[in-house]
Amino acid sequence: MTLQEQTEKLHAYCMETGRGIYSFSHMLEECRQTALPYYKDFQGNEVLIPVLSEHLLLKWKAYNAYCGFVELNPDDIIGHQECTLGQFLARPGHDAATKALIEPHKKLHNLAKEAIRAINNGEKDRAERYLEELNQVTLEFAEKIQKVNLN
Repeated sequence: MTLQEQTEKLHAYCMETGRGIYSFSHMLEECRQTALPYYKDFQGNEVLIPVLSEHLLLKWKAYNAYCGFVELNPDDIIGHQECTLGQFLARPGHDAATKALIEPHKKLHNLAKEAIRAINNGEKDRAERYLEELNQVTLEFAEKIQKVNLN
């Protein structure tokens, strides 16, 4: 078997694995959506418990679109004011740690939308830059959510 044939075979295995992971993540998202009504009675920062997974999903959707596992348009990514955290942050009376979530949260949503827009326009390099920045912002966001949850 030539090197090219081995590379093509490896690529096929990687894509098959990626599709399997995507299918599994889709099932997990359906479970998360089913569980959301049970969080309705949370008070204060307890509301933030499901928020991290909701936002990790934005990054996951953008990466899956990049890999070709799903077709999305930017409007498929909920706006930063409509999601669970956006609604929570719109309420008055937050401490400094919670207010520190506002900018990375907004940026996370915007980067996911821009990455998908670049993917749909066939701008691979631009999409990769957005995905790289999205990864960094997601890490920053996750750290800030952890700090808020500890308060």
